[in-house]
Amino acid sequence: MRPLRTLQTGVGAVFYVSVVSLFFFLISPSATAFNAGIKYYPLSYHGHNFEYALWYPTDKPERKQDKGLYEISAAEDAPPAADIKGVVVLAHGFGGNMYGQHDTAEYLARGGYAVITVTYPDMWGLKQEDPVFHPVHLRPELSVLAFENLRTVHVVNAHAFKNVYAAGFSMGGYTAAVLSGGKADLGILKDYCGKDDSQILLCLPANRRKLEKLTNTDINITLPDMRAAVLMAPAYGILFGKDAFNNVKIPVSVYTAEFDSVVTGDRDSGYIASLIPERTLTVIKNADHPVFISPCAEKKREKFYNLCEDDEGVDRISIHGKMNQDILHLFDSSRQ
Repeated sequence: MRPLRTLQTGVGAVFYVSVVSLFFFLISPSATAFNAGIKYYPLSYHGHNFEYALWYPTDKPERKQDKGLYEISAAEDAPPAADIKGVVVLAHGFGGNMYGQHDTAEYLARGGYAVITVTYPDMWGLKQEDPVFHPVHLRPELSVLAFENLRTVHVVNAHAFKNVYAAGFSMGGYTAAVLSGGKADLGILKDYCGKDDSQILLCLPANRRKLEKLTNTDINITLPDMRAAVLMAPAYGILFGKDAFNNVKIPVSVYTAEFDSVVTGDRDSGYIASLIPERTLTVIKNADHPVFISPCAEKKREKFYNLCEDDEGVDRISIHGKMNQDILHLFDSSRQ
């Protein structure tokens, strides 16, 4: 067992979440006031079609729907609430889809926010010869395209676009970090990749050749009017140098799994957290990387054990409940 880091307080505080500590959350009243609605919109980029879901507050009743690994609860195509607090871009992990963080999207929608979840075609993008489809570029690019598309469909009141947020898990954490103003640097790969190429997807020769055709400007695509960000087990720390977040002045909440077996090494999630001036760091005790994926539908848990099940003593449903409450509080407290 790895030793726990010392508990700190103040800016940059480290908190530890256990199942026991969630008891008081479970008996506390909900801060949400609406139901969750959902609509789907197409995106087009370089001749290819993509899609995003918009989750938003509505007064219409929700309906449960099976969506692969998940069971979502939302009112499809319901009329939105008149006054929406802000717009959130919420990014899934590598190889996931728009439902990968659906419980967070639903909770934020019930709390008054419009939430964009894009399905990022990560595996497909890695197989394309054109470097613009590489995930390090395509993810922030599609995020901003979806955000700008949302302005045109007139579902969200104009004032909501003055309060913008980004959140994401794993490679979605990288996505949210870039959208929030963290500066990724492809030049770092030249010096770092020789250390252990087999452990780093970005260092594989086929990836390196495509990334060499991109510039830092190509991948550092940001959202306007950012108020706060949430990074859950953010990946690709290799791309962030020590000054990467010097100009990020918004509050950032970073969540990590104590025993993360996916995002590892000297550029792990903790490394990214250490670079961010205004951040809090929450370590989920005894948990591994998939703990941040939305709880799976009951009938899918056994078949997809590696994604859906956690170690003994780790209650994903309770952890997500507390985390979602904290995210909503962060966004509410950061509004202009």
